[in-house]
Amino acid sequence: MSQDGVRASGIFDLIKIGFVPLQRAHNIKYLASGAAADIWKVQSLESHNNFPSLYVSKVLRISPSGFKDIPTYVGSANQRSPADSPQVAGNERFSWEAFVNMYTHKVSQWALLRHENIIRVYSNTQSLNLHVDFCLNGTVRDALQTPGGRMMNKWDIVEWD
Repeated sequence: MSQDGVRASGIFDLIKIGFVPLQRAHNIKYLASGAAADIWKVQSLESHNNFPSLYVSKVLRISPSGFKDIPTYVGSANQRSPADSPQVAGNERFSWEAFVNMYTHKVSQWALLRHENIIRVYSNTQSLNLHVDFCLNGTVRDALQTPGGRMMNKWDIVEWD
């Protein structure tokens, strides 16, 4: 097993994998914090592992220890069953392992998308940090802001063919 928490076969070591501090970057600038993540602009000296030299890293503030006090439920928000119910299969339990598997699956699906109007996600097997394209012209919220400080309707910026 390598020290970065990933086995040689590429399968995550779920005990060690997590959201890690940013490394191997020339210039890192804090941009914002949300409810669950810190957002960083990362400027690397060179592109590596299919990453561009400029990207955004979203570092979620979550760890395996955060799952210990959460009641274990499965199913949708409308149909929740206690995990100790006889109807619940072991692989459906809400756990760190289930979270990592779901998260990495979703990120790998998103990383496959290629379109000029979709922010690119860069797959990362070294950590659970989310790395995406840096948008030079700001956010959608910035684009919706009028010079007078009013917010436009989001559908007004969509170009229809």
